[in-house]
Amino acid sequence: MTVPSLNKSLLLTLILGSCGLFLFWSSVNFEPNLSAPAQAENRGIDLDSVAKSAMEIYVSGAFAKVIEATDSILTKHSAQNEKDSLSLGNIYLVRALSLRQLNASDKSLYATTKGLPYCSESLEGNKLKAKLYNSKAWAESDLGYSNKSRKSILTSLELLNQEENPNNLYLVGDYILASTLEAYYGDKDEAQRYLRLAERIYFEDQENIEKERREIYRNYDRLEVMLPYRKAYMLWRLGTTAKDSLELEATIDRLQEIRQSAEFVKEYESQYYTTALNHAADWFISRVTDSLVTKADIARSRNLLDEAINLVEQEGYNGPIMSFKYNKPKVLALAGEYQEADTQITALLESLSQTDPRRPFFYAQKGLIQALKKEKDSCIAYFYKAMSLAHSSDTLLAKDYSNYSPSTVFGHTDMMVRIAAKLDEFYPKDTVVSQQVAKLYQGALKQFNSSYADKSFNTKYNRTLRLILDGILDLKNRGFGLEGIRLEDIINESETIRNQLAWKQFNQNRYTNYLPNLDSLSKRSVKLRTQLVKAKQSDATQRADSIEQLIRGHQRVIKEQFPNLDLLSTSKFAIAQQQSTMDSDALILKYIFLKDKLALFSISKSDIKVDLMPWGEGEKALLDHFVDNLKTQQYDAQIAKDLSEALLPNINGYSKLIINPDGELFQLPFEVLSSDDRYLFEDFAISYTSNLKFIDTQASQTTAAEQLAIYVPNYEDTSTMSLTRSQSSVLVGAQKEARKIGSLFSAKVYDESSLNKEAFITTSANARMLHLAMHAEVNNDQPELSKFIFSRSENDDDHLYLEEIYGMSLGAEMAVLSACNTGLGKENAGRSFESFQRAFTFAGVPATVASLWEVPDQATGQIMVEFYQNLKAGKTKSEALRLAKQSFLTQHRGTKLAQPYYWAGFVIYGNDSAINASPNYLLWSIIGGLLIIGLLIFWLTKRRVNA
Repeated sequence: MTVPSLNKSLLLTLILGSCGLFLFWSSVNFEPNLSAPAQAENRGIDLDSVAKSAMEIYVSGAFAKVIEATDSILTKHSAQNEKDSLSLGNIYLVRALSLRQLNASDKSLYATTKGLPYCSESLEGNKLKAKLYNSKAWAESDLGYSNKSRKSILTSLELLNQEENPNNLYLVGDYILASTLEAYYGDKDEAQRYLRLAERIYFEDQENIEKERREIYRNYDRLEVMLPYRKAYMLWRLGTTAKDSLELEATIDRLQEIRQSAEFVKEYESQYYTTALNHAADWFISRVTDSLVTKADIARSRNLLDEAINLVEQEGYNGPIMSFKYNKPKVLALAGEYQEADTQITALLESLSQTDPRRPFFYAQKGLIQALKKEKDSCIAYFYKAMSLAHSSDTLLAKDYSNYSPSTVFGHTDMMVRIAAKLDEFYPKDTVVSQQVAKLYQGALKQFNSSYADKSFNTKYNRTLRLILDGILDLKNRGFGLEGIRLEDIINESETIRNQLAWKQFNQNRYTNYLPNLDSLSKRSVKLRTQLVKAKQSDATQRADSIEQLIRGHQRVIKEQFPNLDLLSTSKFAIAQQQSTMDSDALILKYIFLKDKLALFSISKSDIKVDLMPWGEGEKALLDHFVDNLKTQQYDAQIAKDLSEALLPNINGYSKLIINPDGELFQLPFEVLSSDDRYLFEDFAISYTSNLKFIDTQASQTTAAEQLAIYVPNYEDTSTMSLTRSQSSVLVGAQKEARKIGSLFSAKVYDESSLNKEAFITTSANARMLHLAMHAEVNNDQPELSKFIFSRSENDDDHLYLEEIYGMSLGAEMAVLSACNTGLGKENAGRSFESFQRAFTFAGVPATVASLWEVPDQATGQIMVEFYQNLKAGKTKSEALRLAKQSFLTQHRGTKLAQPYYWAGFVIYGNDSAINASPNYLLWSIIGGLLIIGLLIFWLTKRRVNA
């Protein structure tokens, strides 16, 4: 285990304090912003002077005084002219910076959002906007909204780069933060690119930048030392190759040159240097497994750590010394100096207080050293001590960990996984140890469940969970210690945790910071989503950008209005309940990618089985190649057979398959896999689900004004025909499709030239089925801005965005998304929420038909008509789609149209039950007529008797 030398928040704080990113100040004027919020009268106050005074107070460090001084100004004064508007925006900026210094990042984020409407569409307005977005990025980073922070800092950079002469200090600071965030997301190339940009600008204007930082911002460390430190940190986090090794060495050499120069300021810059040494030392011994670490790597790591420790202890340098000393015993152990490693880790343990939260991690490190010394009993004893400190119950921890009570520290989860993996590595054939390892993995799952709930989402959570599941399933497969754990329990626990992780990620990226006053609950969510879309498109309406985190009080109302949102947010999953509703001829295939294998759960009405299959880079490359070929009309039958062998269990005896994919499997239409030299769909009705809870969800309404609502824009351009449904031009096939489908059901076809998003929102809630035959555009950079295109208009209000669909409340039984790429989002690893089919599910529609690629217009029209004919005949949705594809294939077999590209692109997600038959109006008319006749006879009889 590696103890981080600097946590993320501390690193970001160091960068902020060092760069003075937010202290840049200039007097600028711009045109009035009529959209700025109205305030009370100014009463003769010079807002420009107030803004400058607030900045002076901020620079002096009196942050609380800034808040006190700006409270009354912002509530009592409004922008009367251009200068006032700019001044108020700058006051909000200073307020935001002060709030962040006071550790109130949520309020800081709110202040930046309030300041954005004061920025006009002018050069000077953009300068202020760039500052506000920078402040916004830092506040979002503090709150764990890393994706939002990345978007905000990139917006700031875009605005800065529009200036003819941007402030170079500010620009360098933006690039440094952008690099940090890209590193956080694992994009090494982008992180390096931003650092190169920062370095180029810095060295072009080094003297002025450093002078400004010292004289105005009172920062005495230099970007000259910070920039190589950031590079070392990035390579430590993301480096893997020999080239990275050379670059890391060059970076350390550069830092050594700077340290030896006369300009080096030990008091302020030494921590960068010693910490970089520690990062490099850890990288040399940790980038590969222990068995692959070379003697040269060990020697280099040792020298770096010795230098860092000596500088701190002997020369008064700054640096997290305990982190350095923690890594040293690991280096010694790898070098074979077990006794010295043991002595040093023991000394470190003795220096810690009994309540120091680091003790369990140090005990775990000592246990690893004992394992390397081949002292099994001692190794197990120290691992037990580590686990005892993590154990939260007053009851003594059992030696086999069977009564482990989890803590709320997520780091203990990682520690348990590492201990279990190392014990399994050192003693793979020891039955007693393997049973302990099994209990450790079982406890790690409990620990995970106990410790992640109050944390912001982090991608490493998914990785850790997969390692735990890998360990549990592997040991169960080997027959060690997990006889009491049922596959049902594994599915229930993992599904519940993965659902809540997905919800946490969605909640973190989508909810707003405050809730505007909207007229009614029914329109609230749609309006919020609409404002969010506008916020991400136009800087003129960025006030709505704060609509990224709904206040918690709104969640209760949302749960009542949008019940599908609760499917993932809180409730537990029970596979037994799912099995009780299954048909006897149905089989669920649930896939989970593990460390280097693929777990396949085969779930029938009465049984659960699991197969662990190899899955590495070779298998992934084969799948990618196969799917790429599908999209270019080059079906490879041999690869289809190979993938079938790799992905399918024994499916004999079943006729329905429900596929729950994971990761890259979301892009694969299983229909085209091979079964006895036939396409799989020819013998099986296949449906999909992105979540086991979505298999049997029901529509929220049972009646509707119309049975089928069809939306087919005409795009007002008859001169251009489109072969696929992802280009903004006429779709002849879609228009024919709409007319034919409309004749099969009681339908309303919306094909007016004025058809837009608002028309869809108004009418879609009244339909039992929705059919969208139109263009769709997928935004890979910002998936929430993917959209259905209702017209050729450039007006954003005419299109329906993915982000907005999540806020709708629909009651249809099915939505057919007869457009392109509606089934996929940017990333489907884990379970992404950024795809059209998931959005409709969350809006209350239990079943969707969605596309996996840019579907051909004419072929789609033919398949869709037959699909609806089969639905009308009472077929289930998957069977109806299967028969439609089968008919198309039979009709075109032997021609190019027989390629799966033309017919395999559409898949059915969610509830697979048949669409209820149309109401028998004739029968009800007869019954009604008979009732009337009966009443008439009764009345006449009674009248005769009375007479």
